[in-house]
Amino acid sequence: MKLHSESQATQCMRVLRVQAHVMLQVARKMRPERLRALVSMLMLAGALAACSSTGAKYPIWEPTTSTVPVVTDRKLALADLEASRQLWLKLAWHEYTYVRARQNSNDELEFTFIVVRGKAVVERAFLTSKADPSELGDRMSGRVGRAPRLHWREQGHDIGRHEGGAPALTVDQLYDVCRDHVLSVQQEHLPRLSFHDDGLLQHCGFLTTDCEDCAVASVQTLSAITPKPWQAPADLLCTDRYGLVLAYRAPVTAFGCEICTCMANNASDPNRKLQQEEADEYGQGSGLPNICDIDPAACPARGAAPPDHASWSCHFVLDADGCADSSYVAPNPECLARARPLPMPDPSWRHRCPRHP
Repeated sequence: MKLHSESQATQCMRVLRVQAHVMLQVARKMRPERLRALVSMLMLAGALAACSSTGAKYPIWEPTTSTVPVVTDRKLALADLEASRQLWLKLAWHEYTYVRARQNSNDELEFTFIVVRGKAVVERAFLTSKADPSELGDRMSGRVGRAPRLHWREQGHDIGRHEGGAPALTVDQLYDVCRDHVLSVQQEHLPRLSFHDDGLLQHCGFLTTDCEDCAVASVQTLSAITPKPWQAPADLLCTDRYGLVLAYRAPVTAFGCEICTCMANNASDPNRKLQQEEADEYGQGSGLPNICDIDPAACPARGAAPPDHASWSCHFVLDADGCADSSYVAPNPECLARARPLPMPDPSWRHRCPRHP
């Protein structure tokens, strides 16, 4: 069973081999010799720069960095992991989708989209986006993100055919990886472990400076939803500065009094198109004019290009307490990772992550 995606060093060796081939072809066509040598050196420097070590910006992204809480008591960490696993088992989801994120450079972020039905992975897809708000967007500041680019999509017996991306593991297997290949090995190094707000596993691994090729397990977003036959992966994915969020899930941060949920894109649903056609036919048969023909502004979606990814649905709710307990968490990287799973308390949480009014 493959436990983790290839290391950055392995990826860079493959890039360097390709770059060397291109460099040789270009240099052969150039004269004089000094110019050819200079171009070769510049291209090699560019390739090495592209392979330079980059740390993940947030703890919900791989590779493992110091933003993921350090484990000093492995016995306690194993107990916490088991408590988190029990929270996962209580959900009893028979099918679900999760995403793993990996930042391999300052510019690019990789996502592996994994669909599980029963106890087997039935789909794996590989997507990329720029690792900044220019493509991810920033919901809190009103910046709308773009759909991540889909490079390939595997289903059924094709799963595992492509190189790259995270391995095709279930969430149960991720818990096993964390227990057996992180928290129970490499006694000379301190592992890192974090949990989401709901207590489920978020990140488990070693710093790459301690062990670059060691196993790692992470879940950036998880939801009890799977794509319909007409849906692409992006139809279930909202974007935000912290990466991707699956449909039916809330954003990482929110304003006070705000209730926000990622809504799947169903624009390609054939049943939806059929219902629209039937409604149009009914309107014509009733003898009443179509409101969309009378006032096109009343039907802004008509004629518009369908959305290419999921979208946020947000509204504000006022209560007697003035939303004192629903104000958003400060967007510090450390605030995205909890050292202990719920319902266990984390005394350092309020100190590290103050809530804004």
